[in-house]
Amino acid sequence: MDEINGKTSIHDNMLDTKEIEDTLYMAGIGTWRIEYDSKNRPVYYSDSVSKDLFEIPNELDRKQVYSYWLGRVCEEYKDDLMRYFNEIKENGKSEVEYGWKHPSKGVIYIRCGGVIDTDENGSYFLRGYHHDITDRYLKDLKQQKKLAEQYSVIEAFSNAYIVVWHFDLVNNKVKVIRQADCFMDAAGQAQYDIRGSLDYVIENAVVAEDKFKMHVFTDMDNLCDQLRYNRSVSIEFRDKIVGWCRMTFAGVKRDAKGNVIELLGGSKSIAQEKQKELESKESIMKAYEDAKSANAAKAQFLARMSHDIRTPMNGILGMAQIAKNSLNDMEKVEDAIDKIITAGNQLHLLINDVLDMSRLESGKTELTKEVFNIKEIVDNATGSIDVMTKKHNVNNKGIHYDIIHENLIGSPLHVQRVILNVISNGIKYNKENGSLETWITEKPIGDNRSLFIFKIKDTGIGMSREYLDRIFEPFSREHTDAGTEYNGTGLGMAIMKELVDLMDGEIDIESEPGKGTTFIISIPFKISYQVAAKKKNENNVVEDFKGMTVLIAEDNFLNMEIAEYFLEKCEAKVIKAYDGKEAVGVFEHSEPGSIAFILMDVMMPGMDGIEATKYIRALNRTDAKTIPIIAMTAKSFREDKEQCLAAGMNGHISKPIDIKEMFKVINESIV
Repeated sequence: MDEINGKTSIHDNMLDTKEIEDTLYMAGIGTWRIEYDSKNRPVYYSDSVSKDLFEIPNELDRKQVYSYWLGRVCEEYKDDLMRYFNEIKENGKSEVEYGWKHPSKGVIYIRCGGVIDTDENGSYFLRGYHHDITDRYLKDLKQQKKLAEQYSVIEAFSNAYIVVWHFDLVNNKVKVIRQADCFMDAAGQAQYDIRGSLDYVIENAVVAEDKFKMHVFTDMDNLCDQLRYNRSVSIEFRDKIVGWCRMTFAGVKRDAKGNVIELLGGSKSIAQEKQKELESKESIMKAYEDAKSANAAKAQFLARMSHDIRTPMNGILGMAQIAKNSLNDMEKVEDAIDKIITAGNQLHLLINDVLDMSRLESGKTELTKEVFNIKEIVDNATGSIDVMTKKHNVNNKGIHYDIIHENLIGSPLHVQRVILNVISNGIKYNKENGSLETWITEKPIGDNRSLFIFKIKDTGIGMSREYLDRIFEPFSREHTDAGTEYNGTGLGMAIMKELVDLMDGEIDIESEPGKGTTFIISIPFKISYQVAAKKKNENNVVEDFKGMTVLIAEDNFLNMEIAEYFLEKCEAKVIKAYDGKEAVGVFEHSEPGSIAFILMDVMMPGMDGIEATKYIRALNRTDAKTIPIIAMTAKSFREDKEQCLAAGMNGHISKPIDIKEMFKVINESIV
């Protein structure tokens, strides 16, 4: 600074314009000026720094420059920029930071300051500066994001944990952020250095068995090593006050090398979670044990089934060979054939049990709702076991009825199956010269409904308490040796239980080894005031088809031979077809009325029996709608019968064919 005549020149204290521009240029700060024309439209002036900052094209005039600059302001900052201009006009000055879409650099961030001023004509204009703050802005943004993440971790911990501590490893300090009242005493007396605080709480709050592992877990060096590669680490322990807890540590601040220097530790109760976990484990263990038990039962079942199936199969094949080798000894042949029939029936029952159990387990068994007479159903069931009682030398003392109503609504075949199962077991498992007795009583329960109680008592071998606990399990049997005299699949009781459950009934069993068993079965029925339909007398079944022509559609040669034999024995003429298409052709080319009835197998190659029946019913001839068509099939479930009837068949015969049943169904169909 020069002194002239002892005075300081004013110009010596001021920088000239060139020096100011150079200084601003070096700092990366550009200046701007906005004037308004006669129509109040903005005209934008900028220095070289602002031009370089925004890469303003040289060909733009000053009015276009304003639009160019304003048009590239990021949308989310436009409101801030408008407020900025309004504040300058109202208050004389203002500052703002905004994002701007640079043509080559992407989004940059600008700090802008401005003031209002007037020219020599008294017109106002705005002037100010632009400063590129992108580097600082992004750095601040990164720091804010980092702080936000830290705060979010702290907030999450505070919401999730009843105790939250902040650990500053640099200064070896602990700060309590949150703690439940029940922990206040222990935490309040702690020395607030890290190791001392943790050791104090562990010694005073953690059960003795878990103290050692908690000391190891809370070692800060160990924790920091784990948190270098994990967001959090946890341990479960038992607290003296609240029981099972979980302690979790998470890093919230790291140094430049990525080492954790601040972390949060939280504890919360997991008593309910642990209880569910224990219950789940118990449930899994129970399921495992049940599965083991079921598999063992199935293994025993397969062993028994192997024996029980091979035994009648051996009888059938062996007796057939004996009969073949004894053709000159008719007495021997007849005896062998009787034994073949007995073994075949035994095999039939075994197969039926397995199929019925499979059906019940899949939920496909459906009850009927039909009127039936309870006395007829029970009498028919018990009447069929006379041969069995004589064979086992058991005295059947009969049935004692104490009922008001005989005609009920329900599923009579299933009721009969249940009663027959219990009675036949009472005979099979009885003792020599033992007895069997049945009582049936009725207990009204309102709304035209009554509870029927079936009590069946035998003097047989009885059952142990242990076996009674699993008597209804599929494949279970108290006498498990395959060679035991008490043969069976172990499915009878399971089938009976499923059927009684389907009928909303209950079963109680009283039994003692060596002293017999009493079954008490209670089933509710709706009372019917209609008379149950009487069954046709099977003694009136006609077995003479002399002069009749019968069409048999059957793809199995053995089954064809059996049906053909019995029909020809009744003097019927048999026409054979080995699939559905052939059966349709035979009928279609026959004289109307010449074929008396058709025995139709259901499962045949090509056109099956269902399709063949529908085709025949659709033919344009006088007897197509009326000729009796009877299903002769191994598909014997209720829906199979319904499918046959829906296709236009008149009856259904199940394989293996029972000759009496076949004649009965034929008689009912051709009447």
